[in-house]
Amino acid sequence: MSNIVNAFKLPNPGPALCLMAGHGATHWMIGVFYVLLPFVREDYGFSYTQIGFLLAAFEAGVLVCSLASGPVVDMTGRRVIFQVLALVVGGLAMLALAVAPDIFFFCVMAALVGGATQFWHAPATAFLSFYYTTNWGYVVGIHGMGANIGEAIGPLIAGVVITTFGWQMGALVPAVASIVAAIALFVLLLPKDTPGDGEKAKGLTLGQYFDGFAGLLKNFGVMILCVMMGFRSTAQLLVRTFVPLYLRDIMGASATIISAVYAIMHVGGMIANPAGGVASDHFGRKPILVVALLAGTALILGLTLVGNEVLFIIGIGFLGFTLYGTRPVTQSWILDMVPKNLHATSVALRSLVQSVFGLAAPPLGGMVADMYGLLHVFYGIALLLMIANLLTFLVPEVSKDEKAAE
Repeated sequence: MSNIVNAFKLPNPGPALCLMAGHGATHWMIGVFYVLLPFVREDYGFSYTQIGFLLAAFEAGVLVCSLASGPVVDMTGRRVIFQVLALVVGGLAMLALAVAPDIFFFCVMAALVGGATQFWHAPATAFLSFYYTTNWGYVVGIHGMGANIGEAIGPLIAGVVITTFGWQMGALVPAVASIVAAIALFVLLLPKDTPGDGEKAKGLTLGQYFDGFAGLLKNFGVMILCVMMGFRSTAQLLVRTFVPLYLRDIMGASATIISAVYAIMHVGGMIANPAGGVASDHFGRKPILVVALLAGTALILGLTLVGNEVLFIIGIGFLGFTLYGTRPVTQSWILDMVPKNLHATSVALRSLVQSVFGLAAPPLGGMVADMYGLLHVFYGIALLLMIANLLTFLVPEVSKDEKAAE
């Protein structure tokens, strides 16, 4: 019993908790963005395909910032200031969404929201790996829990605000929250990101960065893991996009119900993130990931057969547990494989691969929904998870001795 308790203890938890809150603010914006989609679609008369292209613009922002965030962090050795900037830019873009006149403006602001929230991850991961040299699965799980808290609480608040004041006001609340979080991080963590702490991170030169990036591209284990994460994250992206649309257009759910279902999915993820991280630290990354992906595939297929709203909501909760429980496992797995000075770059690489997948998936999903109905999108999600599971068997497990020798 004491071993279990000790597994959930973390020395100097302050920075990890601060970043968990900041991560929550970025995902508050993301969560509300997805909840807004059915009401934006109704207000502007967008097709499912247009909604798909709106999500493709979001992923294009993710792609650009995936390319930029790794080298910026690794070459400067600075982390907190970029997290602050990400929160500010994302918040201002959410403010602009509330007054968007057409689909083009929506796409531009969606790209800024996606890019800003993505830019958060590389400096945050680098900051965490700089301060915490062990138990990465657990540390990343705590950080991931912040994302699920943001995507659970944010949409719940948005549901009430949308029902009372309209979707435009629903976009304003997370914008304000992100700017407040940026100010808090600037005050609390920026002093810890200076040479005065005696633990200064050494930045890379441009040549060293490209050499390291090229080395990652040649690493079979890293690349196959990134591709597997691409399939998994695409399935997750389609769930987040089409579950609110399914609830609104097929089940006729209100903003409050849609927000509650979205929140329940992320409550499941909030529980699963630290649990999945700790389990993978102790039992290995691969077995935990295989079980979670198999469960997610079964749940998606089961949801296509459920006609009862209560059972659908319960199933979504369990789906959130399985999908989001894999995130700290894959993220800590890639950290196991690469040198510490390339941790931010490795995050950028896997985000780059994921966003390439994400660019194509939403428009294709929208076309499928327009031509064949929303239910067929869920069959595609199950197929993506099955492919991800098969690829997992090809990823090499890193032994504790190899980690210690890094």
